[in-house]
Amino acid sequence: MLLCWLISSLTEVVLSHVVGLTTSRDVWCSLERIFASPSRARVQQLKYQLHAVKMGTSSMSEYIQSIKSIVDSLAAMANPVVDSDLVSNLLSSLSFEYDSFVTSVNTRVDPVVSEELIGLMFSQEIYHGHAITSPYSTILISPSLTVHTTFRTPSYHRL
Repeated sequence: MLLCWLISSLTEVVLSHVVGLTTSRDVWCSLERIFASPSRARVQQLKYQLHAVKMGTSSMSEYIQSIKSIVDSLAAMANPVVDSDLVSNLLSSLSFEYDSFVTSVNTRVDPVVSEELIGLMFSQEIYHGHAITSPYSTILISPSLTVHTTFRTPSYHRL
């Protein structure tokens, strides 16, 4: 019964890896060898995905979440992304409308850390007039760090 459930829950591509196995233990062990081990190829694939992510027409929240997902996967495989590399990836993959923002961040005297950058990115999205499509105002960056985003409307004084 367990063997039937395992096999019925697999996609055709994954199923091709376990064809001919006769026990649920064999199927499970085979899947574990294929997917659970932090193989060098999987790490390289995730790193490539991290460098290939582009904001495109995604919202800032969706864009950051896609990068966070990859970064979390790498961390789970004992290959954490260095914060300065995360900052570089976040900035280099933004859409062209954020070019002036990227320039201003890159020309700062003090380097920006990812937590601060993400808050700035959300503020910049609001400044550009894009609504944040996420129903949440908080994004979890790491198990020990939560970034809260806020935006203040600039005030202009007449002389």
